[in-house]
Amino acid sequence: MQLIMKPDLESLQNIYNNLKNYKCRKKLSYKLLNFNLIYIVALSDIIYNRPNKSYIFSCENIFKTKAYKNSNEKISQIDFYKNNGSHKEWIDNIVSLENKKFGSKIESMVKELLNINKPLSTKHDGIFKNKKIEIKSARYWINNNNKLDCVWQHIELDDDYDYDYILFILVDFTELKLFIISKEDLISLKKDKKGKILTKQGKQGYMCKKSIIEPFLKKINNLDDFIDFIN
Repeated sequence: MQLIMKPDLESLQNIYNNLKNYKCRKKLSYKLLNFNLIYIVALSDIIYNRPNKSYIFSCENIFKTKAYKNSNEKISQIDFYKNNGSHKEWIDNIVSLENKKFGSKIESMVKELLNINKPLSTKHDGIFKNKKIEIKSARYWINNNNKLDCVWQHIELDDDYDYDYILFILVDFTELKLFIISKEDLISLKKDKKGKILTKQGKQGYMCKKSIIEPFLKKINNLDDFIDFIN
């Protein structure tokens, strides 16, 4: 059997399929069905006749690293939602979206549900009863303790961003959770708490954790709550 010098992923897959027909397949002590980097290394060890135990990047050494063991203990964001009862359609069409599409879709749905009109400019997301509304969305943030928290990002407070109120949206397991605060109060929080609530995010505004800022937010359960707060 002839082997190429620097096989790419497709070549490695073909090589492994060929190995199935040879006794040397018995040398493969690792599961190579999922071709991520670790398993490619395992196959390349055999291709290049590298001794596993002495080669620093062998699977045996990789499997011993804390990084590898810790990665196996963590669950993905999608699995986290799935394990907490989220509907498949909710996961497929909302939770799993790429960031830009996610923010745009949540914004559109919330504007429809709350009867928020189109913005007058790009400096805010919509208009409601002559008030300019900004909308920020987030999914649960998976950390080592799997705590229920999220991070709202790219919160702009400069005069260039012209809005009166900001809606913070959290995609929960079976519903959207909405919170609101005025821009004026948000600016006051930034000044009074000195970075403890709003954290500078480079040149892209600020970010905040739900668990920290929630006591200063008003929860919106229905359209009447929204109207009352705006008025």
